[in-house]
Amino acid sequence: MKYSVGLLLLLIGLIGLLFSSGCVLSTTPNITTSSLPEGQTGMAYSQTLTVSGGTAPYTWIITFGKLSPGLQLNSNTGVISGTPTVANNSAFVTFRVTDHSGKMATKALLIVINPG
Repeated sequence: MKYSVGLLLLLIGLIGLLFSSGCVLSTTPNITTSSLPEGQTGMAYSQTLTVSGGTAPYTWIITFGKLSPGLQLNSNTGVISGTPTVANNSAFVTFRVTDHSGKMATKALLIVINPG
């Protein structure tokens, strides 16, 4: 009985340590944005990419493709914003998010900029 109580206290302590260090709560990030709204040249555009899981802070980059001229991606917030100056029929852009622990997720999203 004496050893059982000691073992139980040790296990409770280890579980507390894991929770406080974030080891148990840290998961792989997942980009949850499913689509991007269409934009129009000459009109302000703003869309926030969303992520679940992982550990903040997050860093966003474009790994393939490019945004229409006039648009930019904020690497700290995941916000795509600006005023597009060139229309495109459609373009797939691949975004990557990296969390605080270096875990990554990527997702290709279609962005359409129509003429004004």
